[in-house]
Amino acid sequence: MSEFEYKVIVAPSVAKKVKGIKTLPERFAHVLAEAINTEAREGWEYVAQERFQVEGKSGLLSKAKIGEETFLIFRRAKDAKGAVPLDQRLETMVEKRARNKPVEKPATQSAPIETIAPVPAPSQAKTERAEPRMQADPEAPRTTSTSGVFSPLSSRDTDTDENAPKIGPAGRD
Repeated sequence: MSEFEYKVIVAPSVAKKVKGIKTLPERFAHVLAEAINTEAREGWEYVAQERFQVEGKSGLLSKAKIGEETFLIFRRAKDAKGAVPLDQRLETMVEKRARNKPVEKPATQSAPIETIAPVPAPSQAKTERAEPRMQADPEAPRTTSTSGVFSPLSSRDTDTDENAPKIGPAGRD
């Protein structure tokens, strides 16, 4: 009597879009057949499909939820682990790589890319930036307040200074 080892995987639940297959049941059958064939290439024989209730949490503070999952059950004889010939295993690996290989886009004709000379790094010398200064009216007298900050009205007496601009209705003659 042969001894078997078993492998259980979650059955696919999403029917991927496949070119040429339009209906949902056909797409799901294709995805299911793909899963079974993948395991068969590794020497596993499909036995059954079973539905079990599964309990699990979806988050850290959430309560346990009970759901149903469909599982695919496979088996193979214990002495058949290495029974798959090397050339067949290599073909399987090549097929897997071909399926996972990204599709290369054909090169489109475009203008050649011009290379630009690299920009030299800024010099290490520290450059000082000049602070922008406000330009005062050259005809107005320059006065400073006791704090040393320029203020046009701080030490000027508008009643006695004839050169000072007159502000308001009194300044009109």
